[in-house]
Amino acid sequence: TRADEDLPPRFKEEPLPDGPAAGHRFSPADIERLLSDYYTVRGWDENGVPRSETLTALQVEYPR
Repeated sequence: TRADEDLPPRFKEEPLPDGPAAGHRFSPADIERLLSDYYTVRGWDENGVPRSETLTALQVEYPR
């Protein structure tokens, strides 16, 4: 679930060493935005649970 999702402390405490995001650290807002985007792409709800449409598309049976 969303409550269980987190990045390792290193990503939040140490700035990125190089590249376009050099010096950036991931803020809690960054993590929330990334999770929301990831869940949407995967077909999951805001809590990280697959939507019924996603399960149907994957031909996974689920209790109703």
